Amino acid sequence: MAARQISEILPQELVDWLGDVYPAWLILSPDAVQGLKRPPSRQSPLSLSEGPAVQEVANAAAFKNLKVLLGLIGNQGLILDADGHLTEDCLNTLMDATDWPNYSIDDLRMIKSPMSEDFFRAARFLREVAIRARLVRCSDQKLVLSQAGRELLANEVSVQTVHDVFETAFWHVPSNTLSALGMDWIMEQVAIILWGLSIAGDVPRTVRAMTRYCVIPPSEILEDPFNRTEIMLRTNILMPLSWFGLVKRTYSDRTEMTSPDLQFQKTSLFDRFLHFDVETSKHVEIRN
Repeated sequence: MAARQISEILPQELVDWLGDVYPAWLILSPDAVQGLKRPPSRQSPLSLSEGPAVQEVANAAAFKNLKVLLGLIGNQGLILDADGHLTEDCLNTLMDATDWPNYSIDDLRMIKSPMSEDFFRAARFLREVAIRARLVRCSDQKLVLSQAGRELLANEVSVQTVHDVFETAFWHVPSNTLSALGMDWIMEQVAIILWGLSIAGDVPRTVRAMTRYCVIPPSEILEDPFNRTEIMLRTNILMPLSWFGLVKRTYSDRTEMTSPDLQFQKTSLFDRFLHFDVETSKHVEIRN
C-alpha cells in the first residue's frame, strides 16, 4: 500500500522544512515514538548488544581517549581549575595524546588564547562522561579514579561499563557540552534519531538530509535561520557516534568540516551494537 502524502498528515511548515524527504520517524507508531524517548533498557524499544560488538565499541576512539584521561588522573588524582574544568596543561596533553575523528585538533592549535574547555569542547565531553559514568569522582577540586575507572584503565572492560559510557555520552551529558548552541530537547530524541539512522544511514547523506530523516523538530525550530538543528545533529550525535565507531564521514580531503557536502553514514558496527524492537505504522521505502 502506498504511503500517504506527508502534506495530508503534517503541518505545512513542517512539510516545507522536510522538502522532498519522507522522514524515518513518520513510520513509527505513536507508542514506539514514546518508547524511544527513553534511554536503552529492557523496557525501551532500544537495547545495546551484549555480544562481540561490545568489544569493538570498547576499541573505538572514545574509549581510547577515556583511557588517556584516566591515565593522567592515575593514582595521584588530577587537579582541576577554579571552575572545576581541566587545566591548560592537561588540555594540551590531551590534544597531543588523543584522537578525535571528525574533530579538528589542528584548528585548536591555531588559537592564540590560553587553551580552555570552552575551546576544546571534546575534552569537556570526555570529563563529563568520565564523571557521569562514575569512572572518576570529584573530591576537593581533584578528579580521582573510581574502581570502574581503574578497571577500564587496566583494560578490564565489562559489558556494563561499555553500556554505561555509551548511555552517559548520549543521554546524560548536558546538551551544551559540545556546542554552545545545544538545546535539551535533542536529548529526548536521541533514540528516535538513532532509529532514523538505522533506516536512512545505509548510504552517505548530508547533515541537512540526515536531520530531516531523523529529527522531529519543535515548531519554533522550523524557521530558525541559524540551522541549529543541523548543527546539533552533527555536533551532539553524529560526531560522538563516530568516536564510538558507529558512523563514518564520507567527503573528500578538500571538503571543509562545515561544508554542506559533508556526509555521514552508519558503519556495520551500528546495526550490530544497537538493536531496535519497534512497531511501525506502515512500510515505506526511504528514498535516496
